[in-house]
Amino acid sequence: MLQKSRKITFILAIISAIIGVMLAVQLRSSLHPVHKESRSIAELRTTLQKELEKHKNLLADISKYNQLYYQYETSLSEDESISVMKEELERNRRLAGMVEVEGEGIVLQVVDAPVPQEPILDEHMQVPVVGEYTIDDEDLRWLVNILFANGAQAISINEQRLVATSAIRNVGDVIQIDTRTIKPPL
Repeated sequence: MLQKSRKITFILAIISAIIGVMLAVQLRSSLHPVHKESRSIAELRTTLQKELEKHKNLLADISKYNQLYYQYETSLSEDESISVMKEELERNRRLAGMVEVEGEGIVLQVVDAPVPQEPILDEHMQVPVVGEYTIDDEDLRWLVNILFANGAQAISINEQRLVATSAIRNVGDVIQIDTRTIKPPL
């Protein structure tokens, strides 16, 4: 009889432990719910229109490059093919940042936000939030990507020309573009 009651107690203990773990997981997931993206139909339509416009631009680029390829293939004389190649070389030099570019453009000045008089506490009201008011490499990469996505032909930050392979990163307390240190204002 004693053996049978120990067996039942052991089984109940295991079942209770399993139920306890399941309840803990359930409580943890309900305390930190996963926020799903909820966008309105109007926002989705706007996004779709932008993507369709990008698609149209990409198709135009494909057509342009197919036409250039056709020019290479069908050029009648050697002089024509050399001039087409020189034009393409000049365009690639501009894209690679090997030649200076001038034209209409915009100038953006990016500066650190002023530090507030009273420290802002984190969501648990325990520790002051630090680093919220300074510019870092992520901010600059985001800005550069937005500018290129909206049609910028050339971008430079503090006289440092950015190309497709340029790296923007924090090194210690400073920001470097490729291997050149840049300092505010940017």
